[in-house]
Amino acid sequence: MLCTHGYLDHSKAVKDFENMGIKVWKPFSESNLTDHMKFGRFLVQCFPLPHNSMPNFGFYINADGQKILYLTDYEYCRFNFKSLQVNHIICECNYQQELVSRDLANYEHKIRGHSSLDYCKRFISENKTSALRTVILCHMGAETTIAGECLAEVQKVAGNGVNVVVARKGLEIELIESGCPF
Repeated sequence: MLCTHGYLDHSKAVKDFENMGIKVWKPFSESNLTDHMKFGRFLVQCFPLPHNSMPNFGFYINADGQKILYLTDYEYCRFNFKSLQVNHIICECNYQQELVSRDLANYEHKIRGHSSLDYCKRFISENKTSALRTVILCHMGAETTIAGECLAEVQKVAGNGVNVVVARKGLEIELIESGCPF
């Protein structure tokens, strides 16, 4: 299991997984951080992502030749992964600027700690190559995104050969060498 940061909506079950004997990597809690780990046939590298003042990490995963990026709870990413020829991007699309009210109780946290649709599109555009097969939009704000609009906007950026989907409970996608069948 990979845990991005210590806020309870992401880390509450860590102890339960550890008690079940499941290996958990939580780079945010390491005093001598290693930037990579091996989990069976998965080689995982972490990289820092800004999330207010909370230490937070994204992950680059190489598994059986498939290259996967996972980013959530971040305002922006200072790294570019284009040279890695990533196949699958799982990234947060937490809000559409026009749907966020300045009166929102967590306005500052929303804007400074999460990725907007505009930034999500920019990140995908800057990192897409002909190897990109799948984009999964996750951590979407219930009141601050319209899923269909986000999906359509990201699809335009990703291109016709890329499967763009919105994460939802029960969604399963098999990532294989030839693409991503649904």
